[in-house]
Amino acid sequence: MKKWTQQFNEYLTSQLKANELEAFLQGSVQHDAEINAVIEELLQEGAMRGMGTEEQRIRILEKIRQQQQRKGILRHMWPLYRYLSAAAVVLLAVAGTWWLFRDIPRRDRLESATHIQPASDKATLTLSNGQTIVLNQTANNTIEDANGVKILNFSGGQLSYQQQAKGGPAGFNTLATPRGGQYHVILPDGSRVWLNTASSIRFPLAFNGTQRTVEITGEAYLEVAANPHQPFIVTTPHQQVQVLGTRFNINAYSDEVEAATTLLQGKVAVRSGTQQSLLQPGQQAITAQANPGIRVTEADTSGIVSWMNDKFVFTRADISGVMRKIQRWYAVEVLFEKGFDQHSKFSGSISMSQNLAEVLKVLELSGVQFEVADHTVTVLAGNKR
Repeated sequence: MKKWTQQFNEYLTSQLKANELEAFLQGSVQHDAEINAVIEELLQEGAMRGMGTEEQRIRILEKIRQQQQRKGILRHMWPLYRYLSAAAVVLLAVAGTWWLFRDIPRRDRLESATHIQPASDKATLTLSNGQTIVLNQTANNTIEDANGVKILNFSGGQLSYQQQAKGGPAGFNTLATPRGGQYHVILPDGSRVWLNTASSIRFPLAFNGTQRTVEITGEAYLEVAANPHQPFIVTTPHQQVQVLGTRFNINAYSDEVEAATTLLQGKVAVRSGTQQSLLQPGQQAITAQANPGIRVTEADTSGIVSWMNDKFVFTRADISGVMRKIQRWYAVEVLFEKGFDQHSKFSGSISMSQNLAEVLKVLELSGVQFEVADHTVTVLAGNKR
């Protein structure tokens, strides 16, 4: 069964060659129970939750029927067909697999989205004297700031501080990414920070005194260099995070209703107002922007830091929240047509390296529809196919 299960997963993701596909489908009638078991397992893993309307399943299955009829093997398709209609087609959507639709022409309303590319290595660095440098235009060079500080700007979106400022006031630098930009910085103490789109970090050229303090807006993933004698402090508009040496993610976008700190390794103390909570790995501290205080929950850490692996991962997320991520990553404006339910849910995983049109096509399998004009995406309230 293990070999057949592997073939089944390869079938779902269109990895089987033509002759392998035909042999697999002809033999699938003998594996009715296995098909059911595999789909049940996939459902339990959460790969197929929350996506796909009956109309979409029918359209996909009709496509399957047409393809297999041409190959003369529809009679062998029935067990797989029955289970696909219940669940498995959703996996195709979640994985962003498009073999069922390869010969369907692209709809005009998404045509301009094919030219909108994903985020790339873009950022600005503001030096201690107020000078602002566009980093993606000055790759592979050395930048000098006050007090002998040398900063290396590498191609591939990485900034590295070679030494801390010596003598006199240290001054501050600010690294900021726009919508559609991301960047990675190695701070003067060796700590590493990855900035997501529309984010910033402000930090001193030297970490003097008893604490290392930085300010972050937007979203960042941090790997803090251990120094038990000099705690690392991150401040955001709604939280303060104290660490000794750890890996964690901070989401503090101003357009989100909640700010969240998620711990992957080590320990952090999160403060909001008068409340403080100590997190263990796998936990998340959430603060509502309108109501200071902390709620600690267990977190899907792999989903939360999926942006570090170039993936959008959503679990029953409001479509409004999904579109805020799309807006930041693709540097577009998003409008909702009057009457659209912004609390519609979406679950799935989509590659962040695709152009905007491919991402919107995956999202459309959940029932929502879009129209793109220039750099504005409109979420449609009704069926406009």
